[in-house]
Amino acid sequence: MTMFRVLATGLLLAVAAAASHAQTPDDDIALAERNHQLCQAGDKNGCANLGIQHVEGRSVTQDGARAVELFRQACEGGSPDGCHNLAVSY
Repeated sequence: MTMFRVLATGLLLAVAAAASHAQTPDDDIALAERNHQLCQAGDKNGCANLGIQHVEGRSVTQDGARAVELFRQACEGGSPDGCHNLAVSY
């Protein structure tokens, strides 16, 4: 029972910390620029993350076709997240 309490407390602290670091539109713009740079440099996770931003329209144009291109690029680079996002896009 003690281990459960420790895990539950840790989970609650993690949720509280995440909530206190809510992103602003400026954060999203900086994130989109960073993900774009990473993707251009061949970082598969940057491509997958930028694809999500295109799906959601967060600080980039909402563009499902562009998101699929980015997910495909990430997947072909070996990103499990990119492959998952590509699969659920169809």
